[in-house]
Amino acid sequence: MDFSRIDRLIADGFLDDAVRELRILVKTETGNAEAYVKLGQVFCRMGNRDHNNSLYIIAGDYFRRAIEVEPGKEEYHDLLIGAMAQAERLDVLAPEYSKKLAADPQNEILQRCLRKIKTISLMAVDRSSPKKKKTPLILRIIFDMSLLPGGVLAVIISFFGKEYRDQLWIGILTLIIYAGYKVLYSRYTKK
Repeated sequence: MDFSRIDRLIADGFLDDAVRELRILVKTETGNAEAYVKLGQVFCRMGNRDHNNSLYIIAGDYFRRAIEVEPGKEEYHDLLIGAMAQAERLDVLAPEYSKKLAADPQNEILQRCLRKIKTISLMAVDRSSPKKKKTPLILRIIFDMSLLPGGVLAVIISFFGKEYRDQLWIGILTLIIYAGYKVLYSRYTKK
């Protein structure tokens, strides 16, 4: 089968036209695995272009049809795995391949594909640290916006004369309370 016209449409960015022609082709030639693969690849490109995961799922459906026609082509399985990984739906694909492998335990392609699915699934797990808890607004207003500036201001005022010397101890005490709050808060947010 010559896909040069369809390849030109894809290269020129006319993906909708390529889909239209490929759909006509797969209706007339249901046993053409390459046409299903091309159609899946076009939907993957559309998924990239539109940032739309559902297009990867559609691509996966076409890759499945290609696999039905030629189950021994590992590259078709890889395309399916890639599309479903992009769609973040490997959770659907793993049981599907496990079931196929249970029916045919000696099938090396299915064994390798299931290993790939499991590996990609492990790599896709979000291992980032949990988000820190935010301080309630009222605590931030009281402690961060009152104690710290108030303590610093009291210390600064104490240097303006003997009548303000008592302010020094008030400022130091306020800053000690603020430091205690920060230590306790940092321990609270680490959990």
